[in-house]
Amino acid sequence: MFKRIRNSWELVKASASVLRADKELVIFPIVSGIGVIVVTLSFAFPMLLAGFFDALLKGHARVFGLVVGLLFYTVQYFVIIFSNAALVGAATIRLEGGDPTVRDGFRIAWQHIGAILGYALIAATVGMILRWLSERGKTLGRVASSILGLAWNLATYLVVPVLVIEGVGPLEAIRR
Repeated sequence: MFKRIRNSWELVKASASVLRADKELVIFPIVSGIGVIVVTLSFAFPMLLAGFFDALLKGHARVFGLVVGLLFYTVQYFVIIFSNAALVGAATIRLEGGDPTVRDGFRIAWQHIGAILGYALIAATVGMILRWLSERGKTLGRVASSILGLAWNLATYLVVPVLVIEGVGPLEAIRR
């Protein structure tokens, strides 16, 4: 297990050095940031609408808000994970001695689109659960949500490189 962690950490450090050396690869985090802004703006009206419908259904489950929230989280995570996968793909080409282009990175991410979408849905679900726990549990819920969120982030920090490099599905990547 420690060998895997050490190898993964070495990959992270190598990827960071590739990003410093290949300034054109900074486009991936920029695309991610722009994508997050576009997704947030495109969900502003549906979120307001969902809140309106949920207010009409007082006493009932907040179905519309939950559906829109899960969809929002999933799309946000997808944009971020897709861009990160493209960066990992380009960094891998560089580490193998090649000269990656932005197109190469996006091509590699596209090859893993199913795993990226699956992981985005899993991450969105976990995010919704943590948010629910934080909102409902007062002080204890916030503390539990923070601890569980930290544990989730630590446990899944290297999922994207595993998805891309090892070509496994999201559940296997999380397990590894």
